[in-house]
Amino acid sequence: MDGLKQAELKSISFPGEHPKGGIVISGQVSIYNPSSTLSFKLGNVDFGIYAPIANSSKDALVAIVRAKDAQLLGKQVNVFNVTGRTIPIDENDSERQEVLEKFLSEYLRGESSIIHVRGSNRGPDDDENPDLPDWMKKALESVTLAIPFPGSAQKDFIENLAMSNISIDFATGVGTVVSGSATALLRPPPEMHFDIDVQTIKPLVYLYLNDDYKKPFAKLAATDASRAKTTLPRNDPSVPQDLVRVESELKQAPLTVLTGGEKDFEKFLNKTFYGTEHKVYIGGTVEADVSSAFGDLTVKDLAFKGDISTKGIFNLHS
Repeated sequence: MDGLKQAELKSISFPGEHPKGGIVISGQVSIYNPSSTLSFKLGNVDFGIYAPIANSSKDALVAIVRAKDAQLLGKQVNVFNVTGRTIPIDENDSERQEVLEKFLSEYLRGESSIIHVRGSNRGPDDDENPDLPDWMKKALESVTLAIPFPGSAQKDFIENLAMSNISIDFATGVGTVVSGSATALLRPPPEMHFDIDVQTIKPLVYLYLNDDYKKPFAKLAATDASRAKTTLPRNDPSVPQDLVRVESELKQAPLTVLTGGEKDFEKFLNKTFYGTEHKVYIGGTVEADVSSAFGDLTVKDLAFKGDISTKGIFNLHS
């Protein structure tokens, strides 16, 4: 069994919420059996999917899937069609929450991660599998396959983020702060067919004079997360299909002019002060608290680009 090391996740989708909790998983896994003497027709086989715990030799169960009519024919690649579900997070299980947050963040950023797969003595519906003898179940549970889990092919989870109603306050006594409205349009990957509800966002925003996003002149770093409102297309026709709108208010985020950015900051203020139509380009990352059938998770370092139109929307206080 230790020879079953060549495994690959060929496809994955999350069709919706599972009636027993968590999210439905559907996909294909290929496993190469290098043996020239042993072939197995296994029937239905259950597997646990685990995510490694950082700085530890342990891993945490995140999903259970069942492969139907599985077989391990010798000297060939065997493809398993699997279905199952993710395991809902217990709010007291901080280890599982951390590994799932890391996994989901990497997936939404389009980054690959490693998952561990080994046999399970229970199925996705918490049912016992009668197809395999106990000795075979124990053999499959004893082998851990490390499989690369590719990130989503759609890497721009945040399609656009725009800011409006900006207020710049120079008279706080502790530096310059900025408040304003933030509206983001999210495009969930097409394989994710379940609702998400963004509870809070905490952006790190860099400001650019040009749309090449090469040289920021300032940054806004929110010290606290802001409450957010999520709107789905079925609840508001103004939200484009396949997108999700998230609105929030940024309150007194410290503004820092970056080294070498003083002249660009002056240009930005002059155009703002005189009410000239002008765009400032923004880019950065967002941390967000998201509720879904996965559970309540914090996803981190989601990249975005967008802009601010300065005409008629700025209030300057000094």
